Amino acid sequence: MPSLKPIHAALAIALALGFASQSLLPASAQVFRSRMDQGKKECEGKHGTFKQDNPTSATSDTYTCTYANKIDSCVASTGKCTTKELPAAKPASTAPAKSLAGTGDVSKDELKKICARNKAWMFSEEKSGAYSCLDSAAGIAINCKNKKDCTEAHTPVHAR
Repeated sequence: MPSLKPIHAALAIALALGFASQSLLPASAQVFRSRMDQGKKECEGKHGTFKQDNPTSATSDTYTCTYANKIDSCVASTGKCTTKELPAAKPASTAPAKSLAGTGDVSKDELKKICARNKAWMFSEEKSGAYSCLDSAAGIAINCKNKKDCTEAHTPVHAR
C-alpha cells in the first residue's frame, strides 16, 4: 500500500488545480460567453461587423452583426437572432450634372469623369499635359496645368 500514497497525492493535487483553474464566472455566464464567441466567429466568418451590446458587463449576452444588406440582433443565451433588412443603396443619379462650378483641384481621370456627366461639356487635353473641361453654355471652364493644379474660369455668357 505504500506505493499508492504518491498516486493519491498526485490525484489530490490534480483535482485541486483543476478546481482552482476554473473560471470565477457562474456557469450560465460561461455558456453566454462561449455562445457569444461562437456568434462573433460566425459573424466575422461571413464578413460581418460584430458588436457586443454591453462589453463591460459580464452578464450581457446580446450582440449585433452588421452586414452590407442586413443587421442581425442576437441573444447569446438562447442562440436566437432577429434580422433587420437594410434598404438597398440608391444607384447613382443618371441625371446630367448641372454645373462645373466648385469642381476644385482634380486629376485628369477625375475631370474626365466629371466632364462625362453632361454631354454638353467638352473635355480636352493638350500635348503639354494640361487638361480642361468646358461648359460653354454656362461660361465655366476648369483648366488644369498638371495633376490637381486647377483653376476655375468664368466668362460672361450673353444672349444673342
